[in-house]
Amino acid sequence: MITAIMCHSGAMGFFDRALRPPARPTEPRRRQRPMPAWVKPETEVPAVVEVARVMARSDRLAIALTELRAYSTGFSFGLCSVLRVAVSGLSHSPWGPPGPLPDDEDVPDDVLRVGVGFADGASVTNLDRRFGGYDLDNEPRRPFLMYGSAGSSGRRYTADHWVWPLPPPGPMTFVVEWPAFGIAESRVEVDAGLVLGAAARCLDLWPGEPSMVDDWSPVASISESSGATAD
Repeated sequence: MITAIMCHSGAMGFFDRALRPPARPTEPRRRQRPMPAWVKPETEVPAVVEVARVMARSDRLAIALTELRAYSTGFSFGLCSVLRVAVSGLSHSPWGPPGPLPDDEDVPDDVLRVGVGFADGASVTNLDRRFGGYDLDNEPRRPFLMYGSAGSSGRRYTADHWVWPLPPPGPMTFVVEWPAFGIAESRVEVDAGLVLGAAARCLDLWPGEPSMVDDWSPVASISESSGATAD
């Protein structure tokens, strides 16, 4: 026998129970700790050094070093690439590091290589991160480079890179290479004194109050490999 049961008005229906969201467990509170010194200070307004130098040019694309921004613990630099002719469907924005790759695997040609060399022979590149990583508890033993903010349009792509620490006095070399666009290894030199002088002029909006970060959050995946040294 089949019996039909009608729900009374106001009574909980079968599907009301099914659609009720489950109770959410209480999430543990994330502990905070000061941001390591090798990460760009969030509380500082940098002093800007205008450079505007063409770094490399092929028949398809040109790359320029646009400006340096000096902080108390390091500096950032901007790169800008512009296609000679916009090509529909062509991507020219793989400026981030290629990520972990086996030691015996070549870096793809469509990855832009970016590096900085210092007067004392130390250097760092965006390819270093393919070999390993740092965490919040281990200060880098070599210069640290981290890819930053970026923007693009049909022909133009810009990106910032953070470098720690401040450079030693002397010439500082910026190096790029981009095989997919016919850009051979190219470099320009800038006097590190420009960055060091500007670092003394940066403005801290909250002095004595360091930036905070979740203690489990990775800062970046950067290798201790020094990369190619400057000539």
